[in-house]
Order: sequence, then structure tokens, then C-alpha cells
Amino acid sequence: MNNNFSILFYSKDKNLRICIQDYFKKTTFSLNVFEEETTAFQNFQSGKFNICLIDYIPEDNKVQQLAIMIKSSEKTIPVIFLCDHPSREDIS
Repeated sequence: MNNNFSILFYSKDKNLRICIQDYFKKTTFSLNVFEEETTAFQNFQSGKFNICLIDYIPEDNKVQQLAIMIKSSEKTIPVIFLCDHPSREDIS
């Protein structure tokens, strides 16, 4: 694996951040974790990231704004949204 592969990960969910960090400790990827949108975007602008993982919350417009700002400043970096899939019981 490439040691220079750097990932920006944004999530407000502490448990998800811990799970993702634990997983990536076992790889050679460089993971940068953020819980604030402004901090994530500032670091995105100053660093070189190969991919962005964003924990998507439909009710939070700031998450959508973060993705829009990232894509408008750098069109070649993929942005992947992580989102909960409702269980069958949750679908009406």
C-alpha cells in the first residue's frame, strides 16, 4: 500500500470516529479525523488529501456545505458519504 495515501474523515459521531480510527490503524493509510466542519475544511485546504469520507447527516446543512466547499475547491478528489441505512421497521 501507498504510505502517502491520505484520508480526510469528518464525523460528529464519536463512536464512528473511534471505529474508523481503529480500523485505519491497521493499514498504512494516513487518516485525519475531524469533528468540526470549519476545522475539516481548513485542514483540507492546507493538506494534501487523496479522498474525503464524510459522515452524512440529512438534517445538518453544515455537512452538505462542507462537501460543497471541498468539491468547489478541488474537483478531482472523491468525496464519499457514509450514511445510515434505515432498517425495514423504520421505513413507513
